[in-house]
Amino acid sequence: MINFGTMVLLGLSLLFVLSVPYVYAISSSTDKTSYGIDDKITVSGNVGNVVAGKYIGLQIRSSSDLMQIDQFMPSGDGSFSKEYFAKGAKWNLPGTYSVIVAYDGQTATSTFQFSPEPNQESPEVQNPTVQPTPQTKPKIPGFPALDTSPQHYFERYQNDPVFKEWFEEIFHGYTIQQIVGYKKTHLDSFPDMTKSRQYYLDRYNNEKEYKTWFDSQFPGESIYEFFDIAQEKIPDWIKNSAKQWSGEEISDSDFANGIKYLIENNFIKVSEIPDTESESEIPNWVRNNASWWASGKITEDEFINAIKYLIENKIIILD
Repeated sequence: MINFGTMVLLGLSLLFVLSVPYVYAISSSTDKTSYGIDDKITVSGNVGNVVAGKYIGLQIRSSSDLMQIDQFMPSGDGSFSKEYFAKGAKWNLPGTYSVIVAYDGQTATSTFQFSPEPNQESPEVQNPTVQPTPQTKPKIPGFPALDTSPQHYFERYQNDPVFKEWFEEIFHGYTIQQIVGYKKTHLDSFPDMTKSRQYYLDRYNNEKEYKTWFDSQFPGESIYEFFDIAQEKIPDWIKNSAKQWSGEEISDSDFANGIKYLIENNFIKVSEIPDTESESEIPNWVRNNASWWASGKITEDEFINAIKYLIENKIIILD
């Protein structure tokens, strides 16, 4: 027979269970537990409940530095998989590295061991054969034009003898396809030879869903690299500003003016620029990232992607 005290305890237990909200779990892991220099690191997982418009934020950290920063959309079922490479001047310290994945207020952390020596699983090459240096294709500024499709040049080459003669003189030993065409991909209908490079660049920069699709299909390759588009170089004074700021020679506001210039001139495209003022200081690892770029230890694209992430996640606040 259940007494009154037992009934009260059961009632309170049931009330507690019913009042606990459902919390979805976020998970993340790497494909291996240890890596060597130049190894590919695959990070995969699931965020559970997908929230429209929410990006996954990812960081790879050593014990003292930020090695990789990225943001991307999860797939429809909440899963994700991204590939990174342990190469570059920053990957020089052995030890335990952390992978931190954040989504909609939740985080998941996994770790792996890293050694700056080549992975022992990689076979040692005996008496390697010296490979000839690939020939660099000749390039002419403005050719092919961004707003002109490869198909236009194909037809002109076939029907315009003067153009054909000019092409074969300038690009001796190369076909019209090699110079103006697009490379083959795993997608039968992409890219379309009747569409210009500008068409694809505009879609990438203006359509979030298209950008997400392209990045998922061609991870690790920028739209500029894929279509062999020359990207305008960030002015040297911005790099000098980053170097001075990393050495605390100029103020945060002076550095922020450089970031504003990059945004206004479309070097950085952000989905949202927070206008909330903040009294908190910019984290030291951001200053370290600027120093790495200024000294050539990370690429221009890596610096731009890092600044974009910092702005959209309100780590850097612009007035």
